[in-house]
Amino acid sequence: MSINHTEAVVIGSTNLVEADRIISVYSPEFGQIRGVAHGVKRIKNRFGSALEPLTHIQLIYKDRPNRELQIFQQADIINSYQTLRDDIICLCAGLYAAELVQKLTPVGGDGQPPIFSLLLKTLALLSTKTDTISILRIFEVRFLDLLGYKPNLTQCLGCQALPQGYGWGYSPSKGGLICPACRKKIRDTLSLSPGGIKFLVQAMQMDLDRVGRLRILPSSKGELENILQSMLMMHLSSPLKSYPILKSLM
Repeated sequence: MSINHTEAVVIGSTNLVEADRIISVYSPEFGQIRGVAHGVKRIKNRFGSALEPLTHIQLIYKDRPNRELQIFQQADIINSYQTLRDDIICLCAGLYAAELVQKLTPVGGDGQPPIFSLLLKTLALLSTKTDTISILRIFEVRFLDLLGYKPNLTQCLGCQALPQGYGWGYSPSKGGLICPACRKKIRDTLSLSPGGIKFLVQAMQMDLDRVGRLRILPSSKGELENILQSMLMMHLSSPLKSYPILKSLM
């Protein structure tokens, strides 16, 4: 058993017994960590509000090899993202991003610093209360890319034609663009306009510090939501709890 120190973002929690809670965090060094925080539900506890979801913390925990649950000993707040918490829509959007990380990254796997950076940047952008929908679509496509599910947006998967004009579609099952002619042969294609293609390409290529400037055209909002949600659903073993709530609020 060793004592580990790491930065992390709290991505979920589950009540355990009495005053204890199971906390899930994502660390750039150790990936997703699940641990028991003893006494965290008491009014006076050593963690304070540091283990609330979406909090960026410095964590100290006991690492128990070959055990899924570690023992959280101390957590100090780096950033609580209070501005985000003051807006119910932004808060639910942040919880949705955190739930995706919790469900699509393994517990005890290797850390991926780019995923950690993407989550922090997304929380920071949501705190600005600018364009929640665009921020979420950017998070979704970049997160899928980091997980190894990068969408093919350079040419038609059927005939290798280059994307131009209207009538193109995207096949979630095949993971790429389908031209108007090839759409007749592939049934699961979802419509994708030139503006939608451009947004996805820029969302993946633009520097993370500048990506918050991207905005979805109103005409592309519905199609991008359908495509990215279809892609995500292919890799989720159970439905998300946060997204239906977020949809109802928006």
